[in-house]
Amino acid sequence: MRRIQQWAQDEGLNLLILCPNDFEDRYRRLGFAPEPEVLVWHPTGSIRQDYANSEHSTALRNLGDDDEDWERLAKWFANPHVREFYREDSDIQQVQAKFGPRTYTGSRVRPRVILHDGIPIGYAQFYPLTEEEVRAYQLPNTIRWGGFDLLIGDKTLWGRGIGKAVIRQLLDEIVALGLSHVAIDTADHNLRAIALYQKMGFEMERVLKRWELNQSNVLMIQELH
Repeated sequence: MRRIQQWAQDEGLNLLILCPNDFEDRYRRLGFAPEPEVLVWHPTGSIRQDYANSEHSTALRNLGDDDEDWERLAKWFANPHVREFYREDSDIQQVQAKFGPRTYTGSRVRPRVILHDGIPIGYAQFYPLTEEEVRAYQLPNTIRWGGFDLLIGDKTLWGRGIGKAVIRQLLDEIVALGLSHVAIDTADHNLRAIALYQKMGFEMERVLKRWELNQSNVLMIQELH
């Protein structure tokens, strides 16, 4: 860890993010401090905004309520940290052609724009799983399953509790649809997301080998109350 911290200093990085199972004293001795979702270490002299003692709002609104939503969505899909997990087209016309119908009344998929302090910063969607999706996940078909997806377009907003706040709102929306369980899958190397889902009560069900883009995903489930 000391070598990694020295490397961070030499590279001029603003922070290191750690997702441990428990916040042990050894991390505290190394200078790590808990934040909403992870442990963060800031190299000496780095600029830091403290969000622990300030109030910030996170909300969802309908996709398409603002004409600039399609340009925003295309821009987010073009970001490298998003493309690592979402291989969507970043052409504005193609984005509107695919996601526009989801804004229609009666669409199974409900698209939302994530707002942080009123500013659009990401995309989320929730939906009931189809019978085909339930079979593919090898889940009991006697249960009413829902699912969701989300992305934060600006990587600098990671670690501020936004993801956790959005997931809570998505779970409330899924409950409102009359669904009792949630099933989601994420890339097995997306350790940050997996750690967050576990902290929010999701359980790892199984590994889905060669699931998307010939990579393995982790299936995670949660019963809603």
